[in-house]
Amino acid sequence: MATTTFSGPLKVGTVREGAGTNTGGVVLSQSATIGFADTPDATSAVATTIVLPANAEIVEQYFTVTEVWDSTTPVGEIGTLADPDAYGDIADLTALGRTTVSPDATQAAALLDVGTSDVTVYATVTQTGVPSTGAATLTITYRQV
Repeated sequence: MATTTFSGPLKVGTVREGAGTNTGGVVLSQSATIGFADTPDATSAVATTIVLPANAEIVEQYFTVTEVWDSTTPVGEIGTLADPDAYGDIADLTALGRTTVSPDATQAAALLDVGTSDVTVYATVTQTGVPSTGAATLTITYRQV
């Protein structure tokens, strides 16, 4: 598959002249799989393959659990290496299905602008006990500003 590099915003539609006319940011998404073996000690933030571009605005995040964690009370956090829970929390990894990552007020402010350089997203799964099963896909939808 070919790739294209660009930096938004884009001008679209039939009206092509005039400042700001038909101009908007591009909404993109990236996904990464996280498994029980990636977070075995329940304390380390693990780098995902998701790298957000500088100044991106996070629009939505969700975790799709495809194999439940078999440890006790597994919960997750999404963030950066410097702040492992900068972008939100995942309340439950014990049920199959999609869970929206829930930011608190401080985390919500961080979603508006990831900063002036590209950011690697980190995930942490905190649990009691050492899991032998567990897998999920983190998907982040963001707007290139």
